Amino acid sequence: MVVDAPTYVAQGPTVFSGYYKEPEKTAEALDGDGWLRTGDIGVWTTDGRLKLVDRKTNIFKLAQGEYVAAEKIENVLQSSSLVNQAFVYGDSFRSSLVAIIVPDEIALSALAASLQLGGSLADWCRHPEVHSSIRKDVSDGYSKQEGLLGFEMVRAVQLEPMPFSVENGLLTPTFKLKRHDAKALYAKVIDPLYASSGDVTHVASLG
Repeated sequence: MVVDAPTYVAQGPTVFSGYYKEPEKTAEALDGDGWLRTGDIGVWTTDGRLKLVDRKTNIFKLAQGEYVAAEKIENVLQSSSLVNQAFVYGDSFRSSLVAIIVPDEIALSALAASLQLGGSLADWCRHPEVHSSIRKDVSDGYSKQEGLLGFEMVRAVQLEPMPFSVENGLLTPTFKLKRHDAKALYAKVIDPLYASSGDVTHVASLG
Protein backbone atom coordinates (compact mmCIF):
# COMPACT_ATOMS: atom_id res chain seq x y z
CA MET A 1 0.00 0.00 0.00
CA VAL A 2 1.23 3.50 -0.82
CA VAL A 3 0.46 5.99 1.94
CA ASP A 4 0.77 9.71 1.06
CA ALA A 5 2.97 8.71 -1.92
CA PRO A 6 6.35 8.79 -0.12
CA THR A 7 9.16 9.71 -2.50
CA TYR A 8 12.46 7.86 -2.24
CA VAL A 9 15.54 10.06 -1.81
CA ALA A 10 19.24 9.18 -1.91
CA GLN A 11 22.49 10.81 -0.89
CA GLY A 12 26.16 10.00 -1.33
CA PRO A 13 29.35 11.17 -3.09
CA THR A 14 28.67 8.99 -6.13
CA VAL A 15 24.94 9.58 -6.40
CA PHE A 16 24.51 13.04 -7.95
CA SER A 17 26.17 16.40 -7.42
CA GLY A 18 24.04 18.54 -9.72
CA TYR A 19 23.48 19.61 -13.32
CA TYR A 20 26.36 21.30 -15.13
CA LYS A 21 25.79 25.09 -15.14
CA GLU A 22 22.06 24.63 -14.43
CA PRO A 23 21.48 25.70 -10.82
CA GLU A 24 17.70 25.90 -11.17
CA LYS A 25 17.43 22.28 -12.32
CA THR A 26 19.87 21.25 -9.60
CA ALA A 27 17.71 22.98 -6.96
CA GLU A 28 14.69 21.02 -8.23
CA ALA A 29 16.55 17.72 -8.00
CA LEU A 30 18.36 18.24 -4.67
CA ASP A 31 16.86 19.40 -1.39
CA GLY A 32 18.60 21.77 1.02
CA ASP A 33 20.54 18.94 2.67
CA GLY A 34 21.83 17.49 -0.59
CA TRP A 35 19.36 14.60 -0.90
CA LEU A 36 18.47 13.62 -4.46
CA ARG A 37 14.74 13.48 -5.17
CA THR A 38 14.74 10.38 -7.34
CA GLY A 39 11.06 10.46 -8.27
CA ASP A 40 10.75 6.82 -7.18
CA ILE A 41 8.02 5.66 -4.81
CA GLY A 42 9.28 3.35 -2.08
CA VAL A 43 7.68 1.23 0.62
CA TRP A 44 9.27 -0.64 3.51
CA THR A 45 8.64 -4.38 3.47
CA THR A 46 7.94 -6.42 6.61
CA ASP A 47 11.55 -7.65 6.66
CA GLY A 48 12.94 -4.11 6.68
CA ARG A 49 13.88 -3.76 3.02
CA LEU A 50 13.13 -0.77 0.83
CA LYS A 51 11.12 -1.76 -2.23
CA LEU A 52 10.68 0.64 -5.14
CA VAL A 53 7.16 0.19 -6.48
CA ASP A 54 6.64 2.98 -9.00
CA ARG A 55 7.53 6.44 -10.24
CA LYS A 56 5.96 9.52 -8.67
CA THR A 57 4.59 10.54 -12.06
CA ASN A 58 2.68 7.23 -12.20
CA ILE A 59 0.92 7.77 -8.87
CA PHE A 60 -2.64 9.06 -8.87
CA LYS A 61 -5.53 9.46 -6.43
CA LEU A 62 -8.93 7.84 -6.67
CA ALA A 63 -12.14 9.64 -5.73
CA GLN A 64 -11.95 8.50 -2.07
CA GLY A 65 -8.40 9.86 -1.74
CA GLU A 66 -6.39 6.60 -1.91
CA TYR A 67 -3.09 6.72 -3.75
CA VAL A 68 -2.61 4.09 -6.45
CA ALA A 69 0.73 2.93 -7.90
CA ALA A 70 -0.28 1.91 -11.41
CA GLU A 71 2.96 0.17 -12.38
CA LYS A 72 2.85 -2.03 -9.29
CA ILE A 73 -0.63 -3.24 -10.22
CA GLU A 74 0.38 -3.74 -13.86
CA ASN A 75 3.27 -5.94 -12.72
CA VAL A 76 0.83 -8.03 -10.68
CA LEU A 77 -1.50 -8.47 -13.67
CA GLN A 78 1.46 -9.40 -15.86
CA SER A 79 2.32 -12.21 -13.44
CA SER A 80 -0.47 -14.17 -15.12
CA SER A 81 0.72 -16.39 -17.97
CA LEU A 82 -2.30 -15.16 -19.93
CA VAL A 83 -1.17 -11.52 -19.80
CA ASN A 84 1.59 -10.03 -21.93
CA GLN A 85 1.08 -6.32 -21.19
CA ALA A 86 -1.28 -4.19 -19.11
CA PHE A 87 -2.28 -0.55 -18.84
CA VAL A 88 -4.09 0.30 -15.58
CA TYR A 89 -6.18 3.47 -15.55
CA GLY A 90 -7.80 5.48 -12.78
CA ASP A 91 -8.29 9.09 -11.76
CA SER A 92 -9.67 11.31 -9.01
CA PHE A 93 -13.12 11.34 -10.62
CA ARG A 94 -13.47 7.57 -10.22
CA SER A 95 -13.60 5.19 -7.29
CA SER A 96 -12.09 2.15 -9.05
CA LEU A 97 -9.59 0.99 -11.67
CA VAL A 98 -9.94 -0.45 -15.15
CA ALA A 99 -7.32 -1.99 -17.41
CA ILE A 100 -6.40 -2.60 -21.02
CA ILE A 101 -4.78 -6.04 -21.25
CA VAL A 102 -2.76 -7.42 -24.14
CA PRO A 103 -2.98 -11.21 -23.79
CA ASP A 104 -0.04 -13.55 -24.32
CA GLU A 105 -0.74 -15.05 -27.74
CA ILE A 106 0.72 -18.51 -27.02
CA ALA A 107 -1.12 -18.87 -23.71
CA LEU A 108 -4.32 -17.53 -25.24
CA SER A 109 -4.02 -19.99 -28.12
CA ALA A 110 -3.90 -22.84 -25.60
CA LEU A 111 -6.89 -21.40 -23.73
CA ALA A 112 -8.85 -21.03 -26.98
CA ALA A 113 -8.08 -24.65 -27.87
CA SER A 114 -9.29 -25.83 -24.47
CA LEU A 115 -12.52 -23.91 -25.07
CA GLN A 116 -12.73 -25.33 -28.61
CA LEU A 117 -12.66 -21.88 -30.17
CA GLY A 118 -11.53 -21.17 -33.72
CA GLY A 119 -10.44 -17.88 -35.19
CA SER A 120 -7.60 -15.47 -34.56
CA LEU A 121 -6.17 -13.62 -31.58
CA ALA A 122 -8.52 -10.71 -32.30
CA ASP A 123 -11.48 -13.11 -32.33
CA TRP A 124 -10.45 -14.64 -28.99
CA CYS A 125 -10.09 -11.18 -27.41
CA ARG A 126 -13.76 -10.54 -28.21
CA HIS A 127 -15.01 -13.90 -26.94
CA PRO A 128 -16.87 -13.70 -23.59
CA GLU A 129 -15.45 -17.00 -22.28
CA VAL A 130 -11.88 -15.86 -22.93
CA HIS A 131 -12.61 -12.50 -21.35
CA SER A 132 -14.13 -14.18 -18.29
CA SER A 133 -11.15 -16.53 -17.91
CA ILE A 134 -8.59 -13.73 -18.01
CA ARG A 135 -10.67 -11.48 -15.77
CA LYS A 136 -10.95 -14.25 -13.18
CA ASP A 137 -7.27 -15.16 -13.42
CA VAL A 138 -5.98 -11.64 -12.79
CA SER A 139 -8.62 -10.52 -10.26
CA ASP A 140 -9.52 -13.59 -8.25
CA GLY A 141 -6.10 -15.14 -8.74
CA TYR A 142 -2.96 -13.05 -8.88
CA SER A 143 -4.38 -9.81 -7.45
CA LYS A 144 -5.51 -11.59 -4.29
CA GLN A 145 -2.35 -13.70 -4.07
CA GLU A 146 -0.21 -10.55 -4.19
CA GLY A 147 -2.29 -8.91 -1.47
CA LEU A 148 -3.70 -6.02 -3.46
CA LEU A 149 -6.18 -3.97 -1.49
CA GLY A 150 -9.79 -3.54 -2.55
CA PHE A 151 -9.26 -0.19 -4.25
CA GLU A 152 -6.24 -1.62 -6.11
CA MET A 153 -8.33 -4.34 -7.75
CA VAL A 154 -9.13 -3.84 -11.42
CA ARG A 155 -12.91 -3.84 -11.86
CA ALA A 156 -13.16 -4.18 -15.64
CA VAL A 157 -10.79 -5.12 -18.46
CA GLN A 158 -10.62 -4.71 -22.22
CA LEU A 159 -8.62 -7.29 -24.17
CA GLU A 160 -6.43 -5.73 -26.85
CA PRO A 161 -4.80 -7.91 -29.55
CA MET A 162 -2.32 -5.18 -30.58
CA PRO A 163 0.79 -5.16 -28.35
CA PHE A 164 2.11 -1.90 -26.95
CA SER A 165 5.29 -1.05 -28.85
CA VAL A 166 7.75 1.71 -29.68
CA GLU A 167 6.50 1.61 -33.26
CA ASN A 168 2.88 2.37 -32.38
CA GLY A 169 3.90 5.08 -29.92
CA LEU A 170 2.78 3.37 -26.71
CA LEU A 171 6.27 2.54 -25.40
CA THR A 172 9.36 4.68 -24.92
CA PRO A 173 12.68 3.57 -26.44
CA THR A 174 13.41 1.99 -23.02
CA PHE A 175 10.09 0.10 -23.23
CA LYS A 176 8.25 2.10 -20.59
CA LEU A 177 4.53 2.60 -21.11
CA LYS A 178 3.57 6.07 -22.35
CA ARG A 179 0.55 6.58 -20.11
CA HIS A 180 -0.65 9.81 -21.65
CA ASP A 181 -0.62 8.28 -25.14
CA ALA A 182 -2.29 5.09 -23.93
CA LYS A 183 -4.98 7.15 -22.22
CA ALA A 184 -5.60 9.11 -25.42
CA LEU A 185 -5.72 5.99 -27.59
CA TYR A 186 -8.14 4.10 -25.34
CA ALA A 187 -10.26 7.08 -24.23
CA LYS A 188 -13.35 5.77 -26.04
CA VAL A 189 -12.91 2.36 -24.39
CA ILE A 190 -12.37 3.53 -20.82
CA ASP A 191 -15.79 5.10 -20.24
CA PRO A 192 -17.67 1.94 -21.31
CA LEU A 193 -15.39 -0.09 -19.06
CA TYR A 194 -16.37 2.06 -16.10
CA ALA A 195 -20.03 1.77 -17.07
CA SER A 196 -19.74 -2.03 -17.16
CA SER A 197 -18.12 -2.00 -13.71
CA GLY A 198 -20.90 0.12 -12.24
CA ASP A 199 -18.61 3.07 -11.52
CA VAL A 200 -20.82 5.77 -13.01
CA THR A 201 -21.06 8.09 -10.00
CA HIS A 202 -18.36 10.51 -11.09
CA VAL A 203 -17.76 12.37 -14.31
CA ALA A 204 -14.83 11.02 -16.33
CA SER A 205 -11.85 13.32 -16.88
CA LEU A 206 -10.75 12.05 -20.28
CA GLY A 207 -11.91 14.99 -22.34
